[in-house]
Amino acid sequence: MSRRSIVLLAAASWLTLAAAPVAAEPQPAPASHTAVRGTTCTVIVDSAVVRDKPRTSATALGVVHFGDICHVHGPANGRWIKGTFTSRALAGYIRADLVSLGTENLTRT
Repeated sequence: MSRRSIVLLAAASWLTLAAAPVAAEPQPAPASHTAVRGTTCTVIVDSAVVRDKPRTSATALGVVHFGDICHVHGPANGRWIKGTFTSRALAGYIRADLVSLGTENLTRT
């Protein structure tokens, strides 16, 4: 085998390896996927709208505020949590990125 053939074969092998797809790293599930019935969530923004369906175009049922606690009924879909805010007599859907799951003591910064 000539030197040129060896170089071409090595280059072709390298290109094949370089073009091979790489498996994506597993990503943790969003918070709303881990919401479990019976847990609580706490509002972590100044105010958030509770809606009758899990979408921003749904009817607004009311507003909750920083520190309000929700009793979780479960995840609605990838971005919403279904729950009840007993202090405001309000039940509906809230965006998962506006709350913290669990019973954390939050401090306004």
